[in-house]
Amino acid sequence: MIEPESFSDVDKDIMSIFFKHTIFAFKKYEEREYAIINLKDHLKKLKKIASKKEHKKDFSEQLAELEDKIAIALEKERTIIKHVFDDETYNSKLHSRIELLDNKLGKYLDGRKLRSKRVKELEQKIKGDSLGSEDTSVSKRLIALENKLKRLSKHKRANKVKIQMLQGKIDMMKTQVS
Repeated sequence: MIEPESFSDVDKDIMSIFFKHTIFAFKKYEEREYAIINLKDHLKKLKKIASKKEHKKDFSEQLAELEDKIAIALEKERTIIKHVFDDETYNSKLHSRIELLDNKLGKYLDGRKLRSKRVKELEQKIKGDSLGSEDTSVSKRLIALENKLKRLSKHKRANKVKIQMLQGKIDMMKTQVS
């Protein structure tokens, strides 16, 4: 037996939609089966009447009734086929929408990775410039930092906090040189 705890992660709204569609499909199937059985019964009646050639009026009435029942059975078949076709078109539209959203998510995640990689590179450059080697003079480092600040200021995407930190380092170095 299925334990109730195993359904704890199932979305109740989706399950109710699923069961509604299942019930609807089963009802259509039952109606179709009923129409087919009704048609077969009527054919049996016609065979009996046709064997007794004395009831020609009953025979024409039975033929008219048979035509009606055939039309009903065919209509049931058409509605079932129409629902299947509608479900397939809906599913194909849904799959194309999922693929579109998946592509957008992939592009977003790729862009996010690229941005974080670029931020790390900039952090490394800033850290590398602030540490510097001991044989470079302070004035050369100051000029290099000012050039870097100019380059970062020109970029629209540049991180404002990093620019301010770089400006603070330049100001500190200028006070040390003075």
